[in-house]
Amino acid sequence: MLEALGISAEETAVYRAVVRLGEASLMDVSTTVGQEVTDVGAAIGRLEALGLVSRDPDDLVRAVRPDLAIDALVAEREGELQRAVLAARSIADEFRAEQREEPSYGVADIVRGRSALQARYRQLQLGAREEVLTFDRPPYVSTLGVNEDEIEHLTRGARSRGIYDTAAFDVPGQLDWLAAAADAGEEARVLAGLPLKMSIADRRVALIPLTMDAESVGSTGLLIGPSALLDALVMLFEALWERAVPLESAFGGDAPSATGAAEGHLVDLPLLTLLTAGLGDDAIARQLQVSARTVRRRVAGLMDLLDARSRFQAGVQARARGLV
Repeated sequence: MLEALGISAEETAVYRAVVRLGEASLMDVSTTVGQEVTDVGAAIGRLEALGLVSRDPDDLVRAVRPDLAIDALVAEREGELQRAVLAARSIADEFRAEQREEPSYGVADIVRGRSALQARYRQLQLGAREEVLTFDRPPYVSTLGVNEDEIEHLTRGARSRGIYDTAAFDVPGQLDWLAAAADAGEEARVLAGLPLKMSIADRRVALIPLTMDAESVGSTGLLIGPSALLDALVMLFEALWERAVPLESAFGGDAPSATGAAEGHLVDLPLLTLLTAGLGDDAIARQLQVSARTVRRRVAGLMDLLDARSRFQAGVQARARGLV
């Protein structure tokens, strides 16, 4: 619980015991937490140095008022972090000044190597305070699954919006992973033909791969800072966001249709959403975990329900009725 303040789980247990006991000897605390007296003594020494407990001449331990003591530690840690940020910026300036072959003017930096590119992407996601904007499309350089960094980012109250290329749904399980992200708060949409992969954090920094072929997509990237180029990428995201199909309905089940010929009937919203987004039968079958034949049968039923003569018309009808 207090690891973020540099306090171990064992020290936290000792501290909580002292808080509960009010005033105690090392033996009392040792008995309460089930640790050796020597280990408890070391933990008490560490807690005393942090200002969380005090010892009187009789070697009895008392907890300092927790709210005041912990608030002071938090403030100290925030100060350390701010100093670290300033030091990092200073080092970054020195780094740029030393780049003779590839000078950087604060607009863009080349990131080389898959591990470096993945590390920058992770830093970008975890460092965002307000919003992350993402274009997601194949090819992928790592095993897919639930994006735990994004989940952590969302639990801190930040926003995450992602546009997924229809080709991303060629990967089995993609819809399930997106459903887990949606439960955490991600807003996801799907659109065919995304021009690139991209992540933008807080509209102040973007990361894009410089190549999109399967062999080298994760080998080199461009880290883009505040600039007209970054503004253009944000504008591109917002423009495509308006065109993309929301995926929320794909995570639910059947729902009553809106108006028209399908009044009173149930509409297969997951299927309708993926169909409207432009996915083919095979991709839909992979995501819904059914056969392509079943998909074709269900699509035919949807077209009859919506009085549509084609898949495209079914999508138009669905949007017109507010179903997707």
